[in-house]
Amino acid sequence: MKIQINTGHNVTIDTATEQAFAATIAAKLAHFSERITRIELHVSDEDGTARSGPRQILAMLEARLAGRQPDTVTAKAATPDLAVHEAANKMHHLLDDVFSRARHH
Repeated sequence: MKIQINTGHNVTIDTATEQAFAATIAAKLAHFSERITRIELHVSDEDGTARSGPRQILAMLEARLAGRQPDTVTAKAATPDLAVHEAANKMHHLLDDVFSRARHH
């Protein structure tokens, strides 16, 4: 499973943070790794520089599965770490549901 990380122009993350994001995603989706060809993470600051309240980071996680259209989830949080963690949890639940339904049909 290949993990690709992209950031918006108003979000910068260092190499250690990128590695931490990849580790979080890999750990959360390890159960499905044989079926996932690629994961793409997009992290952006939804408010940009024109914010008046708390920061809203958007994490969009896209899983490309063999023989299927990509599945996508999003999560918003105050920090990139929280947004990525929540998106990984959502993707885990989505893929669990997808593969559970496939087994029952």
